[in-house]
Amino acid sequence: MQPGSQFSSADRGDLRRRGIAIHEAERQLELLGHPPAPVTLTRACRQGDGITVLEPEEWTELESSWNRFALEARPVKFVPASGAATRMFAFAKAAEDAMRASGATDLAGFAASGELSPMTELLDRLDELPFSSELERAALARGTNLSELRRRPLDLIGLLTKPDGLALASLPKGLIPFHRYGSESRTALEEHLREAALYVRGQGDTVTVHLTVSPEHRRAFETEAERAARLAGAAHQARYEIEFSTQNPATDTLSLGSDSAPVRNGEGLLVFRPAGHGALLDNLGGLDAEVVFVKNVDNVAPSDRHPKTAAWKRRLGGHLLRLRRDVFALLDRLETPADDRAVRDALDFLQRWFALRISGELEANPPHSIRALLLERLDRPLRVAGMVPNQGEPGGGPFWTATSGGFESGQIVEGSQVDHASASQVAIFESSTHFNPVDLVCSLRDRRGRPYDLATFIDPDASFVAEKHHGGRAIRALERPGLWNGAMAHWNTAFVEVPLSTFTPVKTLLDLLRPEHRTQT
Repeated sequence: MQPGSQFSSADRGDLRRRGIAIHEAERQLELLGHPPAPVTLTRACRQGDGITVLEPEEWTELESSWNRFALEARPVKFVPASGAATRMFAFAKAAEDAMRASGATDLAGFAASGELSPMTELLDRLDELPFSSELERAALARGTNLSELRRRPLDLIGLLTKPDGLALASLPKGLIPFHRYGSESRTALEEHLREAALYVRGQGDTVTVHLTVSPEHRRAFETEAERAARLAGAAHQARYEIEFSTQNPATDTLSLGSDSAPVRNGEGLLVFRPAGHGALLDNLGGLDAEVVFVKNVDNVAPSDRHPKTAAWKRRLGGHLLRLRRDVFALLDRLETPADDRAVRDALDFLQRWFALRISGELEANPPHSIRALLLERLDRPLRVAGMVPNQGEPGGGPFWTATSGGFESGQIVEGSQVDHASASQVAIFESSTHFNPVDLVCSLRDRRGRPYDLATFIDPDASFVAEKHHGGRAIRALERPGLWNGAMAHWNTAFVEVPLSTFTPVKTLLDLLRPEHRTQT
């Protein structure tokens, strides 16, 4: 078969306009038809076995080191912010569907079974929502009030989620009000800007924040960012530089239908889908920055918690600088043949500080071979990844994985990457003591100040196939290696334990009612 022969001339034109090469499209179809094998877990990373604990006596120097660097550099906070708030309101949609199917207009028929208990909690605590004032005003405009809406949950759901109401379910999470301070509320975006002032303040008191957004919401983000930056700048005596980027269409992927043919729309054209957060590696690599913090848009606390969170960010940043300094020195030494201790010191360093283990067989290779290998292994992007104690939150964590080439490496592994048909692999996954909160600080340049080509360090086998729906039918969609999973698989990685108090995710609307999201004013 000739390359690209399964694609029509229209298909090839569409691929060309998107910047997707024919061989890349073919690779995607091959992966969809023959997905990569699950990752092989060896054991969970733990304290002293892949996870470092920064001792209290180190904190002051680490923070001071970071502060000195930040004031002379241009650190950036990178926030993937294109995700919609749809899942935050999934329980409300489920309640709406159940009530309409039963013909009920209130929750009385469901409360006893507990089937709709999240909706019951929402009705009981409407006044505590960070946007309760906006909700009250919208209710009054409809000639009703919150008390009445408690008895008419279908109308309440419509007011919260539908386009003729607050339309919160269709907004990006970053534009949702997360916290209330007196009569004012703050969006997740504003909270991120205020938090950033405490650890990415650079030259000239400039705070640089980069947000990845969807094209259709970019204008709304720009408007909110201008307002929020004005308020945060006044509060922190800082000047904000806020950057935006969108996902490159060339990172979109194809999907397969039940007939194992590429999914097409009603006009017969190929359907392309965003390929998950791993597609944002291009955005990260395009930043004009040598050190970047990465944090999810829904993981941000009220302002009284910012100082403690920021202190840990500075400690992680200081630890990154310490590791980077030592890596650069070791690389210089490894390039000096007369330094006989360089190989031994590099081996010890890798195995002490990074989530990397080298087999005895590999160490038995000739010295010049090991020296060359260590030069290649150390000269890579570097990340320090904060890990919180596992409290049962859904998501991935740090695990030792078997790799080729004589290494065992620590990776952030999601449940979707695990072989759930293997009882032993499931047992290892469930034995995890730590959880990945997406709390990263990354060094993106080499010792000569040149940016790394981040695409070089992706593990392509970390792609995975997800079951999705399109046009009412099941499809197989290809997800690129996750940004902090396979996209960074071949970086040098240091896992560091951070307190659970630094992790305050918002996955559902009810999470905003948790104690960690309640403000003190």
